[in-house]
Amino acid sequence: MFKCPCGCGDRVELNILQDCWPCWRYSEQETGLMSIYPSVWLIHDCGAHFSVHGSSIKWHWGVNRHSSGFQHCQESD
Repeated sequence: MFKCPCGCGDRVELNILQDCWPCWRYSEQETGLMSIYPSVWLIHDCGAHFSVHGSSIKWHWGVNRHSSGFQHCQESD
């Protein structure tokens, strides 16, 4: 759980259980930097769409927020 990086204050909770859909994977480097796969798309809240790689946020702008942004965890990176 973490706060949305757009600054809206929304709480982001991601499912990491691969038996449930949608789900995300995460990895943590020895340095403590975190990555989350696939991207996070808050289609029902503020609309933020972003990736987290090495604890850095990459924004995905200009994507239709009403189309499905979810990918199944079993799909390749």
